[in-house]
Amino acid sequence: MARLSIVIPCLGGAAEFDGTLVSVLQNRPPDCEVLVVHTEAYDDPYKLRGEVRFVETETDSIIELLNIAIHAAAGEVLHIVSCGLEASEGWTKTAVVHFDDPEVAAVSPLIVGPDRESIVAAGVRWSAGGTRHIIRDRRIALPGSGRLRARVLAPTLAAAFYRRDVLAAMGGFDTTVGVELADVAAGLAIQALGRLRVCEPASQLVQAHRPPGAPDGGFVSGRGVERLFWRSASVHGWATALALHPFSVIADCIRRGAPISLAMSLLGRVASWLEVGALQRYEHGLVQTANRLTELADPRRQCHKSAARTRRKTQDALQLPQRRAA
Repeated sequence: MARLSIVIPCLGGAAEFDGTLVSVLQNRPPDCEVLVVHTEAYDDPYKLRGEVRFVETETDSIIELLNIAIHAAAGEVLHIVSCGLEASEGWTKTAVVHFDDPEVAAVSPLIVGPDRESIVAAGVRWSAGGTRHIIRDRRIALPGSGRLRARVLAPTLAAAFYRRDVLAAMGGFDTTVGVELADVAAGLAIQALGRLRVCEPASQLVQAHRPPGAPDGGFVSGRGVERLFWRSASVHGWATALALHPFSVIADCIRRGAPISLAMSLLGRVASWLEVGALQRYEHGLVQTANRLTELADPRRQCHKSAARTRRKTQDALQLPQRRAA
């Protein structure tokens, strides 16, 4: 079984993923599989089906494409590479090594500009008031920037490494919070499970072409951001979160500007307030996720113990003739 599954999700045609796929195939590590999860028919003019698995499906959601990839992939680590990004030699090596620690669930690579100096994204953070921020601070790539890296809640879905079993146990990415907030929702769940998130600046992908922005979800976005605020408020402290939340709402209203988008977003927030028991259901889901991960971990521990016993027996068998000779 390959340790790494590289997934390229695409809602468009072959022209959307061609450049990304070529760079991945040119620089991929030996122990990996490459999946393209797409929505339009592909004729495979370059005869790549021996090297690439093409998974065709009908959906208009990038999140649903990723959830399909979680179940289709075989690797221990799932690496998402969005269309428009380009890989370079050795870009996965430093990221994948973090997964030797079983507590690490996600690793954020850097997305850099064509000049390879500017940082497009080093991950996302979630403010106490309930606002998503993309981290672009250039200092994060410098030695001794542990504090800045610790602020990364999760990788963006444009480029991310995840432990696949954790995503599967969570039921995949949350489709109810909107495309823009799915990375935050995953990060908050991983944080609540007590798993680690790491930012790895040595793992870099180049944004050769800017991907289209996430659609303005209006109602879905407003409902999603409010849901995530209530899920995370206790982490920052209820008093601080509640004091800052109105400022986040005002800032979001200013950012939207358009009356229709603003009205639908506010309606979505109100709808979230009316979801009785939503926080309890979320917390219950986390307990179930933790139990599933424990069930998965137990057989692995047994396998590791069995392998260790086999190694000890082999070592003893090799040393026995030497003892007799002595």
